Amino acid sequence: MADLNILVVNSKGGCGKTTVATNLATAYANAGLRVGLYDCDPQASARHWAESRSEDLCAIDLHFCPDPQTIESTNTHGYDVCVYDSAPGISNQPARQSDFEALLKHSDVIVVPMLSSAWDIQAGEHFIKQLMTQRVWRARPRPIAVVSNRVNGNLTGQRRLKHFL
Repeated sequence: MADLNILVVNSKGGCGKTTVATNLATAYANAGLRVGLYDCDPQASARHWAESRSEDLCAIDLHFCPDPQTIESTNTHGYDVCVYDSAPGISNQPARQSDFEALLKHSDVIVVPMLSSAWDIQAGEHFIKQLMTQRVWRARPRPIAVVSNRVNGNLTGQRRLKHFL
């Protein structure tokens, strides 16, 4: 397995998971680390991002994994950092729940992008509570980081998010 495995996830779409995942991958690659970026969202936004990058930029190996249960720790050897860009996590659908659990098992750190709207904060709070009661997380608790994403001049939203954090 890689030295560091980062899962970027939230239950809500549109919160910036791919933006955060690709920026993390780029930052680590720019620091000279070997990076694997795993696009685990069937929407394939990270794959489209990687395909549009210039070849003269820092190297990031992209792996398109619409079925996260196929990721084996041997697939992640050779990387200093693996970043997993997930589909929205925690679902009532058994197949999607299994995908989320597979990614969670691979993670050392969980990054939750969150927007500052009241709806996003409420959904994010609910997601983090669900995450912390998830059997896979409880068996091996790991750090959870919340990233305030797309912060604009909405001071009320920023105050709400800061209060939540």
